[in-house]
Amino acid sequence: MFRQKYNEQTFHLHRFGFDDLCREMDSLQSLMIHFDWLKMNL
Repeated sequence: MFRQKYNEQTFHLHRFGFDDLCREMDSLQSLMIHFDWLKMNL
């Protein structure tokens, strides 16, 4: 049961593209840093 659920989740991750997910997280993080920089400099 658990193994099947786990396999479904990992399959979903691979289909979505784990690299894309990481890239999204990176861009989001850099966006937040940029926003903080803007707040400090306004």
